[in-house]
Amino acid sequence: MHYVASAKVGSDDLKVTLSESEYLTQTTQYDLHPLIYFRLKKPLLKEARLPVIDLKQVYSVTSKYGFDFEIIPDFSFIQNSKIIE
Repeated sequence: MHYVASAKVGSDDLKVTLSESEYLTQTTQYDLHPLIYFRLKKPLLKEARLPVIDLKQVYSVTSKYGFDFEIIPDFSFIQNSKIIE
């Protein structure tokens, strides 16, 4: 099996071809993009072209970007000098 993504990212056309093991087990530089992959049983012929998917038509685009996370401290391993002397 092969996984092929043909997408428009910003103003660039992006084509990614991964084997099944690469797609399922390895991280790649494309993991941050919300790509849509075609799953193919046989390799494409050289002259064959997949349709380019404009990701803006599939995913909503906002002015915000980045990661949102919260850090919660774990106080169970901090020695409290008022209790333990």
